[in-house]
Amino acid sequence: MKKNRGKAPAKTPDKLEITPVETVNVDSGYPVFSFRHMAKGFAICDLDANQRSSLATALEKFSQMKWLEIQNAPKHGLGSEKIPRASLKPGIPARFEDVDKFLVLRYCGKLPMVGYRHGDVYYVVWLESAFNDVYDHGS
Repeated sequence: MKKNRGKAPAKTPDKLEITPVETVNVDSGYPVFSFRHMAKGFAICDLDANQRSSLATALEKFSQMKWLEIQNAPKHGLGSEKIPRASLKPGIPARFEDVDKFLVLRYCGKLPMVGYRHGDVYYVVWLESAFNDVYDHGS
């Protein structure tokens, strides 16, 4: 048996005090780009020199915009669009197997980077180096 060496017994609160968490509008924040979960065959190393240069320029521009500005920009400019998973040609990495729609941003003319946004973080999964490799763009 342990002795209580002069310490008062710990009090158990009758009621837990829950402090409300302030909701944050992530659309007012700036994008953070992650390349951690890129699919093989659609990574930066699979792009030509012009595409890699265009990617760096696009990332710099996107990084200066808030998410709300990206959402309101034309989809074939510095805007975005969502694409259903069923439209994607390559396999979906296990990390994103529960995702129904992916977010498309343009990096080189109309060439897309396709990924998933969680809060301010945009996980780039596919960088398309030739039209229709990741999804069918139509005519």
